[in-house]
Amino acid sequence: MKESAPIEHGLPGYNWTLKKLRRWIKQVFACEVGRRTLSKVLHTHDLSWKKCQKVLKRANPAKRAAFMTAFQKLYTQVCQGAMRLIYIDEAHLHQDMDLGYTWAQKGEPAWRLSHCPRLQDRIDWYGAYDFTNGKCFIWNEGGCNGDNTIKFLHHLAAWLGPLTAPTVIIWDGASCHTAKAVQAEAARLGFTLVPLPGYSPDLNPIEGLWKWMREDVTRNHCYASTRELFDACKAFVDRINTEPFAIIKRLWPKLELDPDFEKLLVSKWLYFSCSFFSGDLARSIIRTSASKRGSSWFNSWLERADNISSCFHWRNTLFKNCLLLLLLPSTDIPTNLTLPVSVKAPMSAAWLARRGGCQSFVTHPSRTVY
Repeated sequence: MKESAPIEHGLPGYNWTLKKLRRWIKQVFACEVGRRTLSKVLHTHDLSWKKCQKVLKRANPAKRAAFMTAFQKLYTQVCQGAMRLIYIDEAHLHQDMDLGYTWAQKGEPAWRLSHCPRLQDRIDWYGAYDFTNGKCFIWNEGGCNGDNTIKFLHHLAAWLGPLTAPTVIIWDGASCHTAKAVQAEAARLGFTLVPLPGYSPDLNPIEGLWKWMREDVTRNHCYASTRELFDACKAFVDRINTEPFAIIKRLWPKLELDPDFEKLLVSKWLYFSCSFFSGDLARSIIRTSASKRGSSWFNSWLERADNISSCFHWRNTLFKNCLLLLLLPSTDIPTNLTLPVSVKAPMSAAWLARRGGCQSFVTHPSRTVY
């Protein structure tokens, strides 16, 4: 169950259920097993029925670790009262209901009436979470684009009041955030912008605000109009703002990365290339780069690599050698380097080609590492 999917055993789909397990047992062992017996066996082996969580493979673990290192310094300043930290994000709340669990009479379905609104009947919210003071602010005026982002920043500045301390905004890399006009206006308003690493919504605690809002506002309830939905969202934010400690407790940011989760994000080429890059080749490339760029650059580069590897709990020299090469500028990687790249990991070749780190590839399928 942990290492294979039903489809690999002639069964439909990719998710194991008791029904499929019973069919597999019947096919392999030619015997019938009851659901209750099978459930007990699974629990005996420390297995439980749970909802899967999505892992965004395109997230860059090195960038996530670098962001967390920088965030620790920001967090220290917030604790000292020397800085105001704001998280910003956008969300779409639909007029129709979000279905979820509720208490209902046994043996009877839990019906909820829907007004059948159109899919485009929604509100595109801008949201800000003032982590320093435990307050939230939402604003809407059409879709999420560069012009409306600038308007939102002005409303945010008015809501925050006079900036008596440096104000840092953390947000993702959406196009409405990275537009030059938006960046210039944010700087003019006195905001310092810190981008989140890509594909890392878990590092933005305001995502919890949207989840909270959906639980209280749209869960199992359909609104007759977007005006009603708008008023309900505003009332929700006004209510939670009366309890700043409850907001901070619920929207507490992640202060450290989970090493087990981060290892899932490490691309296959990193594992595969560790043994190839270790030893004389790695040391030769690193020494050449260090002599060319100077000791101060080399020391800062080495410190960054150490921080990332310690964040992942990587103590193995093979991992660190490969990580050091990953952090090198692409111009320092020999362009005539021939690399063994697995045919089952095409992203390895694609990544190295974008970095300009190789011109030819030799495939070794037998050395694929999972």
